Amino acid sequence: MILGGTLVVAVAAAAQGRLDPGFGNGGVVVTATAPAAGADFQNGLAIQRDGRILVGGSSDMGAAGGHQWRISRYTHTGELDSSFGTGGTVTTSMSSADGIDEHVWTLTLDREGKIVAAGDAVTTTGGFDVALARFNPDEA
Repeated sequence: MILGGTLVVAVAAAAQGRLDPGFGNGGVVVTATAPAAGADFQNGLAIQRDGRILVGGSSDMGAAGGHQWRISRYTHTGELDSSFGTGGTVTTSMSSADGIDEHVWTLTLDREGKIVAAGDAVTTTGGFDVALARFNPDEA
C-alpha cells in the first residue's frame, strides 16, 4: 500500500496478512520526500524480479514550482536503494515548459526487466500529453 502527500508509506504483509517484520520497521516504511511546504505523490508500484520495490509518482520542485517525475527504489528490507539514481531516487522532467506539473501514474517492468513508466507531460501551451519512458534498472 502506498499513500501520497509528504510521505511515502509502504507496508509489506506476509501471506496470512500479518505485517512482515523483516521489512522496514515492523513491516512499515515511511520516507519523508518533499520540502515541508510541498507534497510528493506516489501513484505506482512495481516489484523487480530480485525483490526490489519501485515506487513512482511526482516530486515537488520547491521554489521552482510544480512537480516532476520521480521513481524511488527500495531494497527487499525497505531501505532506499542507494545504487539507484541519487540516494535511491530518480527525478526527471518530461518537458521544458515552465511551472511543470508532471506525474508518473503507473509503473511496470518489460520482459527485459527494464522499468517502464507512464504518466503525463506538460505541453508548451499548458495542456497535458501522455508520456511514456523506459529506464535501465542498473543505470537510472
